Amino acid sequence: MQIQKEENRIRILQAATLEFSENGYRRASMREIAKQAGMTVGNIYAYFQSKDALFDAVVSPTVKQLETLIFDVPLPRFSQRSPLRDIAYAVSQLYRENRVQFLILMNGAKGSAFEDAKEQITQAVCRRIWNERHMLPESFRENSVLADALGHSLIEALVYLLLHSEDGGYPLEESLDQYLSYLFVNKQPDCPAESE
Repeated sequence: MQIQKEENRIRILQAATLEFSENGYRRASMREIAKQAGMTVGNIYAYFQSKDALFDAVVSPTVKQLETLIFDVPLPRFSQRSPLRDIAYAVSQLYRENRVQFLILMNGAKGSAFEDAKEQITQAVCRRIWNERHMLPESFRENSVLADALGHSLIEALVYLLLHSEDGGYPLEESLDQYLSYLFVNKQPDCPAESE
């Protein structure tokens, strides 16, 4: 029986993270992971029973952190703040700490047990919004469809902003603030007048 070494496990996880981020789960190659880790494929299987188990080891800590954030972000201290802003900020902080794993979950999990992670996260946010609807504008409080639409749009916008804000020269938190403020403004945005 081979004695497992923590340094080998770490090298495998680092190589797997790189491979999954570049190729996604479906196209990732165990041979390429082994090559990047400097060991044989058989040696990888001594540490992880399957490609699924390896993928799980790479992304499940981030999934667990996301679930905790979505369900356990404390209510804001001031009633004028939205739980959406707190959730969005918490997720953006997690993104900063686990950027590669987050992107693998959002864009590279197809074919894995986590391929529905984005939808599951969205549904969890929708439930959280509905459970805390008393903190939302009145129009959302009795309309679960509207609250669900808000949850879906929040996750789509958040993922988009996470991927593109800083590349476009806009600080992420500022972009999040502007987006969330826009959602809850009680007046129509300035639009060019239509000619009659």
